[in-house]
Amino acid sequence: MEIITSATIFKAFDGKIFTSEAECKEYEKQKKEFLDNLKFFIVNHSPDLNETGLFTEALLVAVYSEYGLHKEIVNNYCIKKFGYLGVGVQGWRFQTYFGVYSTDFETYSKGMLEDWSYESHPKKILLSPTELEEFKGIERFDYMKEWGFK
Repeated sequence: MEIITSATIFKAFDGKIFTSEAECKEYEKQKKEFLDNLKFFIVNHSPDLNETGLFTEALLVAVYSEYGLHKEIVNNYCIKKFGYLGVGVQGWRFQTYFGVYSTDFETYSKGMLEDWSYESHPKKILLSPTELEEFKGIERFDYMKEWGFK
């Protein structure tokens, strides 16, 4: 038996260890392509129609799309789920029923929104045509299937 006291290892940007430089580079390339197809959003919805018209609920949304149009996918999901335009406060005028805002992975993964001294823990959802290992346990909406795309 021979004891090897040193070896060269390669560490990818996310901390994963490889013994081959080529494997590490390929992994990083695939991971970067994956991350480039993933965007994060905060959706405020369900306005208070009695007094203020301010949104009372929120969602943290991750969108995976190889074709871009991430914000449009979120908007279409919200239109189908909440409606877009409806009766405003106490029946006067019109009001949008949701707002979509870009955010980052850190906010999404933290799962908490802070607004002044108020903290909320909104529901998380993944809009993706495929299951993603990184999002196990989070509700997934397959927009390609549900909206009839191939």
